[in-house]
Amino acid sequence: MTQTQAEQYSQSMRTLHWVVSAFIITELICRFLMLSLTVLFKFSVYSLHKSMGVLIFLFIVVRILNRFDSMISELPTTINKFEKM
Repeated sequence: MTQTQAEQYSQSMRTLHWVVSAFIITELICRFLMLSLTVLFKFSVYSLHKSMGVLIFLFIVVRILNRFDSMISELPTTINKFEKM
């Protein structure tokens, strides 16, 4: 299924989406690493975990601002109200 240019999300929206998803996956990996590390390394990973959490928050704020600034096509009328959320 090919989409026209008007139906696609902008490059910046797609890039921000994948950057945030990569950070979240890395956060999950850090979380599981902290369970099995010694105390010395645990604090290093915990500090990285907190810093990345702040970065994720900032990227999400940028994504929200970018979403309001971007023009994307309307949703089809055939989908449910639940799916529109």
